[in-house]
Amino acid sequence: MPHFEIAYGTPNSASSSGASLSAHRQSVVVALLSAGCFAGALLGVPTADWLGRRGAIFMVSVIFIIGVIVQVATTGNLGAFLAGNSRVRRGMLQLAWRWLMFQKGSVLAQWYWVRTENAPPRTRKTMIVALARKLLIALWRYTTNGEIPSGAVLHRAR
Repeated sequence: MPHFEIAYGTPNSASSSGASLSAHRQSVVVALLSAGCFAGALLGVPTADWLGRRGAIFMVSVIFIIGVIVQVATTGNLGAFLAGNSRVRRGMLQLAWRWLMFQKGSVLAQWYWVRTENAPPRTRKTMIVALARKLLIALWRYTTNGEIPSGAVLHRAR
């Protein structure tokens, strides 16, 4: 991980990134990772018993978000934090357009067409992003619960 080596390593012209981590620093990173896994394994069950499953998931999510904020604040990489993964975003937008083409009778497609029937291009662009988000949630429900999106027609693979 060149970025990590540059941020926390010592200059080394022989390395491809121009920096390297000493054996001591590498062992500290591995030890901290192992300590975090060990603490999470020990505290996971009592926390779930104390707060319940949802409460424990909420608490862990808050801890994770705080960690992300600290990481972004120390590296200054706010753009990646706010924008998310651009490939996933583009893929979801393409999927939303394909959904409109091939699932015209679905509730999601009807939701989009009702709102954008006479709308200007800017509104259609905003609504396709909203459709992509709704579609992502619907597909998540399909993969986790087997709940088929309303009005969607499934075909056998050829």
